[in-house]
Amino acid sequence: MNTKASLKERPEGVRLRHTVNGNSLKMYDKYGNLLRLEATIIHPEEFKVYRPKEGDPEGPKTWRKLRRGVADLHRRAQVSQAANDRYLLALASTVGSNSLLQEAAGVC
Repeated sequence: MNTKASLKERPEGVRLRHTVNGNSLKMYDKYGNLLRLEATIIHPEEFKVYRPKEGDPEGPKTWRKLRRGVADLHRRAQVSQAANDRYLLALASTVGSNSLLQEAAGVC
């Protein structure tokens, strides 16, 4: 598994990005007033979708690799939202008085 984290300071705020196998979860701290999360799925085949075989819509459903096109867009949205929710839940359980920049600097 290829993982990494990066921290960037920009004029509009701070961005913290966690990447696993090309897919990423980013957190933006805009002007110190707005926290925004964004999941980016570059390699959807890392995830599964419960669907029938391609070309056989009436066939049996099984867990298959997520496709790159729009056919599995609903599942991609579910996967992204679940990742964002878990990240926010973990973030909510932290205790600290430092800014995001100070906290992330130690691990990036």
